[in-house]
Amino acid sequence: MKFNIALFCGLALFGLASQAVAQGAAPTGQGATLEAIKQRGALQCSTIAGGSPGFFELDDKGRWHGFDSDICRSVATAILGSPDKANFVPLSWPQRFPALQSGSVDIVVNHTSWTLQRNSVLGFQFTLPYFFGGTQFMIKKSANVATATQLNGATVCVPAGTTTERLAADYLASKNLTFTMLPFEKTEDARAAYIGGRCDTIAGWGPTLAVFGARRANDASPHMVLPEVLTNEPVSAVVRQGDEKFLILVNWVIAALIEAEELGITSANIEKMKEDKDPRIARLMGKLPGLGKGIGLRDTWAYDVVKHVGNYSEIFERNLGSQSPYKLTRGLTKLWKDGGVLYAPVFD
Repeated sequence: MKFNIALFCGLALFGLASQAVAQGAAPTGQGATLEAIKQRGALQCSTIAGGSPGFFELDDKGRWHGFDSDICRSVATAILGSPDKANFVPLSWPQRFPALQSGSVDIVVNHTSWTLQRNSVLGFQFTLPYFFGGTQFMIKKSANVATATQLNGATVCVPAGTTTERLAADYLASKNLTFTMLPFEKTEDARAAYIGGRCDTIAGWGPTLAVFGARRANDASPHMVLPEVLTNEPVSAVVRQGDEKFLILVNWVIAALIEAEELGITSANIEKMKEDKDPRIARLMGKLPGLGKGIGLRDTWAYDVVKHVGNYSEIFERNLGSQSPYKLTRGLTKLWKDGGVLYAPVFD
């Protein structure tokens, strides 16, 4: 699906959903987004309609939790001092970008891949990547398929309006395989169709497929993610172009989560670490002046984020890793010193 067509469809769908989404013109100009958030008293963050296990899930009290929701809460805490100041707006995949353009949300944190078309044609800014993973295929083990090159003649369920649809089609075509794409606006509809046998395989972002497979571990025919990784995608938060100050702010919030992990600062030990004499720690904790001045925040914003939300490792482990039902490993999303590619720019 070409991106301009996807955007047009998303705009139409967004109009149908207007009663569920707060409307208003997008703030424009440098610093306008931050000022709008401060005046509103809340960060408007997109969430995935129907949820995405491990990334955006609703608990029994109607509260969103998950990896991406904690990134939103980190930004809200940096700006407004509390993770409860993040409002979540449920949107389908095609709706997220029109909602950002219109000003109905301030930021999109929906494990969204950084692509050329989205950056240059649709006019969005992408932050420092906060997660890495690639598009893959999942299939029932009973199909006796070991690699994606055996998917000749397959019907493939995919979420519409995403890079997944194009990447999966391009890969299968490059292998001279015949296939039928079956796109769905909502991820849960694509997964239900796959479970129900309407398609032979489902394409998606590898980490979300792994979470989905873990949730379906007790199925009569368990599932497996095929080994081919079609692309290694940097996943970023998305903001509007034209307000680089807000982009810079979000970049440094993500960087602070990573830096805190590298320095060993957690929500549990932060009060003790606040007294550490290491200049890197003192600077991140706001003990040395200047951390907030350049981005329009108080000097203790990073301290507040780690205290209330945790560092990067804490966010990962409770939502996706060892403390979650999914037990995912971090892979490339480990710190650079642990063999991954995750690192923070210099706090100086």
